[in-house]
Amino acid sequence: MIYWTSDCIFRYISRFTKIFRSLKQHQEFLNLSKTPSN
Repeated sequence: MIYWTSDCIFRYISRFTKIFRSLKQHQEFLNLSKTPSN
């Protein structure tokens, strides 16, 4: 049985937000590279 402490939850949330942020930045980078420069 796993007991969810607030510290553990916080750790998971921070890790998830980090991953999500990096993915978002990567997506923006791809979109920027896709758009042709006039």
